[in-house]
Amino acid sequence: MTWYLGLKGDVPVGWSNEPVDGYIEVSQEVRDIHEVHPDYVWNGTTLVAPVAPEPAPKTLAEYAQEASQRIAAGFRNAIQNGSTVSQSQAGFNIDVRRNDRDNDIDNIKGMIDLITASIVIAPVAWVGVSESRSLTLAELETLKIEMLVYGAQVYQKKHTLEAQLALCKTITDYLSVVW
Repeated sequence: MTWYLGLKGDVPVGWSNEPVDGYIEVSQEVRDIHEVHPDYVWNGTTLVAPVAPEPAPKTLAEYAQEASQRIAAGFRNAIQNGSTVSQSQAGFNIDVRRNDRDNDIDNIKGMIDLITASIVIAPVAWVGVSESRSLTLAELETLKIEMLVYGAQVYQKKHTLEAQLALCKTITDYLSVVW
């Protein structure tokens, strides 16, 4: 059977089994395709699945926002889950986490206060990331300094990346801002 298809652009808008002014003649096969796939579009010969439009290219503002989010995520991870290898205690990987559950800088300051107040006797066992060491008051003081230095370095890195971000002008510039 012969059908007549009305189009608006490439979208089917009407069917007739009689000739209609402005409609094109098509086969029963084309009509059958439309019955099964009403969203298909006309390609000049038959009905085909519509091609998804290409996503709009990202704007520089979107690249800037993504870079800013990378900085924030890297900073948050370094503060909340950080660890560093102690320079004073060769190979001792110490926690330097600061979050609502684990705050290692507060813990070491508290231990130093307890030793200084003669409530706890040094040396004490201090637990790092994967091992424990017996440390004196002086060694704890040094670890505290190393923890503070780590925190300062994390903040410095964040501020340096934010300054780099402020200077970005191209997509490549924004993509180069990584934690």
